[in-house]
Amino acid sequence: MRAVALSDDKTIEFLNENLISTWVSNVELKRTDVNKEYFPKRYPDDSVGYDTTLPFTKAIMKGWHQHSPVDCMVISADFEVLGSLPINEFKGSGRSYRKFIQAALSGQNPGLDNNGYASHTIDWNAFFNIAKKVQVSKVNGLNVELNPKHLSQHVLNIFQTPEYGYQDYTIIEIDTTKIKDGGMLTIDIQVGNAEPAGSFDLFGGDSDIPIEGVPTEALASAWDIPKGKTGKIQYRFEEGKRFKLGATGNWFSEKGSVNAFHATITVKEG
Repeated sequence: MRAVALSDDKTIEFLNENLISTWVSNVELKRTDVNKEYFPKRYPDDSVGYDTTLPFTKAIMKGWHQHSPVDCMVISADFEVLGSLPINEFKGSGRSYRKFIQAALSGQNPGLDNNGYASHTIDWNAFFNIAKKVQVSKVNGLNVELNPKHLSQHVLNIFQTPEYGYQDYTIIEIDTTKIKDGGMLTIDIQVGNAEPAGSFDLFGGDSDIPIEGVPTEALASAWDIPKGKTGKIQYRFEEGKRFKLGATGNWFSEKGSVNAFHATITVKEG
């Protein structure tokens, strides 16, 4: 890794901007059987090692590939494995390592099966394709603040498909309070190339986000946008206020399936 992926300045910059990098020893997670001698030296008072019941360690174990000496993983703040790749798959390319991370953040789940576990085959062409379709240079957070000097912002994130009849929103907070006289809020949405279609709802900033049923409280919506396609939400407001954009898989997609979305959020004043 140090001689290939981590020797690339663009990769280092991308990691520092978007991720918290860390590592965990296979020995300490009891993945290998050499720990009988290792643990007493590393932990004189406790030879148990890491607690494998914790959410973070359970996520790591979920992303293990059989017979892989080192697995590179992207794990969300909610301890969901977004991608996992055996180090031998990188084929000496720092670019392929960066593309792997971009694909994981784009919702392509490289190296994982449909249940989120490590798979034995990786379709490089498939997730390179989504990385090209949804341009990933920097992954924004979940808060967007617009003002007269900055009237547009891009957001890249993922959504997940709920059980039929329910909602499982990824929420983007939109703050337009500094645009005193209001205007037209436009959200241009592009859905990634994974299978689930996306549905998007705009709510008022103080709204209780529904978790079940049709979101009749929404101010505006764009539903059932197929993979690789685009949609638009528009809403006129009279004075600066806060909004919430909810992104979720539509009810006709496979429960638990994940896709990426790219949203350009813009206000035209007046």
